Amino acid sequence: KSAAGADLCKWVKNIIAYHNVLMEARPRYDTLMNTSARLDAATEKLTQIEETVRALNIRLEELTASFHQATEEKNQALSLADKTKQSYVIAEKLVYGLSSEYESWTSSIKMLQTESQTLVGDALLS
Repeated sequence: KSAAGADLCKWVKNIIAYHNVLMEARPRYDTLMNTSARLDAATEKLTQIEETVRALNIRLEELTASFHQATEEKNQALSLADKTKQSYVIAEKLVYGLSSEYESWTSSIKMLQTESQTLVGDALLS
């Protein structure tokens, strides 16, 4: 038995053991690399989606603010329309009320015109 032969035999046994471990570990390593690549791709896609969501949230905030402003303007316009309608109703009542006074004012004007024609004569007679 030679020491060199024994060392060579140990080396061959260790190479065979290394080969067996490598054959068992290699599929796991390949699976790990494949899964890592898929994770990287999914992470990149998630980042893109999050960026899109951020942009959409900003746009949503802008549109919401615009909507609230438009709603406020609409409410102000409706309020103005109601006030205008109330003013119209009041003016219509005033015109209707004054139209009944038209006859009395017309007769008063005619009477004053008649009196103004006789005013000088009445003053002379007094």
